[in-house]
Amino acid sequence: MASSQSGYTQTQWLVDRANIEDALVQLCWSLDRKDWDMERAILNPKGVSFDDSDLFGPDAAGRVMPIEEHIQSDMNFTSYMDVTQNSLSLMRHNLPQPGPNVKLPMQAATEVNVTTTIINKKAKEGDRAVYGAYYTIVVDRVETKDEYANPWKITSLVTSKLWLDGNFKAMLPPDAQ
Repeated sequence: MASSQSGYTQTQWLVDRANIEDALVQLCWSLDRKDWDMERAILNPKGVSFDDSDLFGPDAAGRVMPIEEHIQSDMNFTSYMDVTQNSLSLMRHNLPQPGPNVKLPMQAATEVNVTTTIINKKAKEGDRAVYGAYYTIVVDRVETKDEYANPWKITSLVTSKLWLDGNFKAMLPPDAQ
């Protein structure tokens, strides 16, 4: 976003905040709708990492993977689920406050609370699982061909807390139950 003012303006801050929130909403929407083109559009073209090491130890530490590998993983995970609903709440952004001496941020992190409901009619012992998680989602500003396109792309997701209600097996494929 071009500006005749120096520094990071209030308008830039508001647009950045709206674009970051839009990318996060699109992530949830793309997973719920299994819209892999939408997911592809909001992920960092350089790759993305998913880190569960706070919950499951160092073996679950995120590694940067190509977008197509990440999308294939999401496709595999959701393939046996009849319905998913990811609901975002409690977003807290770490964008710097605007000011004349503040540089345009190239990276930001948002802490979010996501509640996910999964329906898997083939699950043993109940078809529903509801889980909540706190994530820190890092986004990078990338160049876009269209100056009005959302420049913020998701680079990493770090899970810091998770809780579950319902049947854990609803989150698993039938042969793993």
